[in-house]
Amino acid sequence: VSPADTAALTEALQKLLCDRELRVRYGCAGRARIEQHFRIEHTVAPLLKLFQDASSTPRNIVRSVRLAGLHPTGSGTAAKISAGDTEHNSMFQSTAIAYLIDRWPDDDLPLLERELEQIKQHHVPIIPFVCELDSRHRFIHAMEEIAPSLEFLPDAMVIEAEWRANSGLAQSLEEDRAQQRDRAPSAIFLRQARFALVLRRLLRDKKVSHVHATSSRALVCALMLKDFLNVTVSATIERRPPLPRAWLEVALPQCVGGRVHDRKLLEAEHGSFVLDKTGRFHLTSHTKFWRQRAELLLGWSGRGQESKACAERAKQVE
Repeated sequence: VSPADTAALTEALQKLLCDRELRVRYGCAGRARIEQHFRIEHTVAPLLKLFQDASSTPRNIVRSVRLAGLHPTGSGTAAKISAGDTEHNSMFQSTAIAYLIDRWPDDDLPLLERELEQIKQHHVPIIPFVCELDSRHRFIHAMEEIAPSLEFLPDAMVIEAEWRANSGLAQSLEEDRAQQRDRAPSAIFLRQARFALVLRRLLRDKKVSHVHATSSRALVCALMLKDFLNVTVSATIERRPPLPRAWLEVALPQCVGGRVHDRKLLEAEHGSFVLDKTGRFHLTSHTKFWRQRAELLLGWSGRGQESKACAERAKQVE
C-alpha cells in the first residue's frame, strides 16, 4: 500500500479480514522477519543514550531540585534544629529527598497529590519520581496541577534495555533475593529491580540522600537503592499491601521511619514508625496535620535519633 492511499489500505484490510489463510501467512512472515532482524539492544541503544544524556544535564537538576533554603515549620522541627538555621546546615544544603511513586495516578493513594503539594509548601526539598504512568486513568484537576513537578521514568523499552545492559548487576540482585528466607513475589521483585537500575543514576545525579517509598511496592525498589547508593529509606505502607507480612516484618527495620495502617506492624518494635492517619479526612484539612507530616519526613531524612524523636512527638499527639 502506498503512503497516504487510504482507499488501498481499506481494501487491503478488508482482504485480511475475509481471508484467514492470508492472515496466517502474513503473520508468520512478519514474525519471522522480526525474529531475524529485530534486536532490542540495537533498537533501543540510541534511545537509552538520549535518556542518559538528558538525565545528566544540569538544567534538569535545576528544574527539579528547588533548594531555596528551608523555612520555619514550627517549634517541633525535626532534630530540634532551629528552622531558621536549616539553610546553613550541610545536611540540607546539597541533598534532596526522593519521593518514590510506583504508579501514578493510583486509586490506592487518593491523597498523594495533596500530600506532595503540602510537603513542598512546607519547604521540604522533595523530588517525586514516578516509575510508571497509568495513561488510562482519568486525570482530575489536582493531578494536572501536580504533573509538571513529577519526574517520570522512561518507557518500558528503555528500562528493559538498561536491565539487559547491566546483566551482572541484575544477576546479583536475583542472587540476593534467592538467599532471602522471606521474599517479595517474583513479579513485584523483577519489576522493581528494573526501576532501581534506572533510578540509581538519576538519584546519584540529583544528590538524593533519602528515599521515601509511598507504598510497599515502592519499598522493594527503595531498599535496592539503599544498597546501591547508601541512602536512608522511609516508607508508607498502604492499608492492604500486596507484599507478604513476613517480608514487611523484615523490610521495615531497614527503614529509619515511616507510616503504617496496621497497628500490629506498628507494635513490632519499629520505633520510628507512626500510625497513618490519612484515612481521617477531617484531619487532612488542617495545617497542623501537614506540618507534622513535613517534620516527620525531615526527621526520617536526618538519620539517627532525629527520626525517633519525631516519631515520639507524633505518637504523643495521637
